[in-house]
Amino acid sequence: MDIAGAGINEIFAEFESHWLGREVEGEAYLPAEAAFFRDIVSGVVREQRKLDPLIDEALSKSWPLKRIEAVLRAALRAGAYELDHRRDVPARVVVSEYADVAAAFVERDETGMVKFETNGREDLNAKAGGSDNNESVIYGNAGEIYVQELWDSVLITNDSNRKLVINDIDVTSGPNDPDIDIIADTVPENETGAPANADPAQDNDPGAVEHPENTSPKTFEFDILHKFPTTDVQILNQQPGAIGDSDIVLDGDIENPIGRTYIKNDRGNLFSDNALDLDGIESTGVTPSGGHLVAVFATPGADTDYELIRTNRLQLDMPDGSIGRQLNDGPPRVPVAAEMVRFKHIDPMICPGGVVPCLFDIQVQVRASGDVVLDLTGNERSQNASEIAGSSSVSW
Repeated sequence: MDIAGAGINEIFAEFESHWLGREVEGEAYLPAEAAFFRDIVSGVVREQRKLDPLIDEALSKSWPLKRIEAVLRAALRAGAYELDHRRDVPARVVVSEYADVAAAFVERDETGMVKFETNGREDLNAKAGGSDNNESVIYGNAGEIYVQELWDSVLITNDSNRKLVINDIDVTSGPNDPDIDIIADTVPENETGAPANADPAQDNDPGAVEHPENTSPKTFEFDILHKFPTTDVQILNQQPGAIGDSDIVLDGDIENPIGRTYIKNDRGNLFSDNALDLDGIESTGVTPSGGHLVAVFATPGADTDYELIRTNRLQLDMPDGSIGRQLNDGPPRVPVAAEMVRFKHIDPMICPGGVVPCLFDIQVQVRASGDVVLDLTGNERSQNASEIAGSSSVSW
């Protein structure tokens, strides 16, 4: 309702007619109990003023509820309502189900804060008028928290006759680590007979040995797994039909160290910014505004910085244009510069056949109908110098 601006009856009618138990865009949605669905939605609307402060208390102070994306906000409210009002559903089932909902609908970088909090020391039941005599315990030995350090993909398209100016693209996560808080009265250490610790070097722990509640032995352990997907960056100057030529101009670095960078211009050139190419339309930095960083455009004068593409696989396709500028086009020579990175990956979910480690060799594919002015350098990230062997070929 936050997104659609619709009333509760409209929401009921839409979901029950078009979503629950239906096929939508090729996805089959399982049947659901309409009465249960109505109870959760109407209950959240009715109890929202009570639920929101409770959710805020459980969240990190740097991530209040109002800052969270609308779909995740709705999932948190629905889960909180169900925990508080639907005692017929086990709490572990509620938590598991809404975690799956969040994973299905929310971008990974939206869930950069993890907080485990049981209901002992600050008992949510007591706040709701219930008892406050239950001590909380948290335990288990096969938990995994994924921290994704690189983006999955970047897609930039242009269908106009204007220049497509690319400023900095950095697919790395930066210095801000996620917050992981664990709050409980008791966090058990490795009790005698408890399940053995899983191997922290492995990415696929054995299944947890589940014990009945309030019995021993117990342990508490989870792995923090840093994930490095091979990001796919695509920059496309498209020709939807009868649109005038325009160039793609790089005005900043593309930092995509282990991914693919694909740039295609169906109706023009690929250039790096130089001198007064972008005078008056060039970004000179960013400034905070309304909680966001907003680009500043000014008249900076002659450009003097050096644009660089850092990537593992580079594909440049200019079927009707040039890549870079030759000296005889008018000084100076302005190449498109790329630093190619060869590396080994250790993630079985990324390596072919799950065999680790696996080598991602450098790949460069370039096509142009005009000039190709390209400066390439190589960067070896994962092998000893004595193991390095390389070859290159150029065809035109």
